[in-house]
Amino acid sequence: MLFLAWVVLHIMALTVLGVAFYPWYLWPLWMVVPLAITVGMGQLGGMIPHGPHRWAALSTVVVILVVGWQAHWTGDPAEVQRDRREGYFQVAREVNLRTDGQQVSVLATEIGALGFALDRNVRVLDQVLLVSENPTPGRFPSDRDFVDIHHPEFIAETHPFSADHTGEQLAHQNLRRDPNFELVFEYEGGRTVRYHVASRIESRFGLQVLLQRVD
Repeated sequence: MLFLAWVVLHIMALTVLGVAFYPWYLWPLWMVVPLAITVGMGQLGGMIPHGPHRWAALSTVVVILVVGWQAHWTGDPAEVQRDRREGYFQVAREVNLRTDGQQVSVLATEIGALGFALDRNVRVLDQVLLVSENPTPGRFPSDRDFVDIHHPEFIAETHPFSADHTGEQLAHQNLRRDPNFELVFEYEGGRTVRYHVASRIESRFGLQVLLQRVD
């Protein structure tokens, strides 16, 4: 009951704090899984009479658990994830070198490794609102909204490789490989904000691009 109460309290805390839900927030709860399996196996063993049927049933349960666990957690190869992390570290180094200690901000989709490696004078604007306030309450903000309201000096884009990408998505990525590419945001009154490519990182993970505002 203690562990069940912990699960309930964990989910209630996320709800009360108004945290956007993402599956990895429940990662601490996975510590309950081995305990639940152990208790369940003990209960199942007590329900099945002694003999060959008992061991066959318990073996089947173990196989199902192992196969299910592997199927659920098998993801990108370790080297791909390592390249992704190193790409963010490189983007962070580029930002740090270009700030001269001034207070600046960078707009990014994934903020973990990037935020870890950035200097303290660099503020991270989180596009998916895990750590940033929504600049457009009532609807999900676009990059255009963030640029209009927060004026970030940098934008860190992530374009992972995927066999499921459409032609339009691939064209969107390939534009970033053009040496003359600029990301342009246009607003009412003729105001225009431009970003040029400061750095590109190609790896087994995909393409990571650092864009810097042109003042």
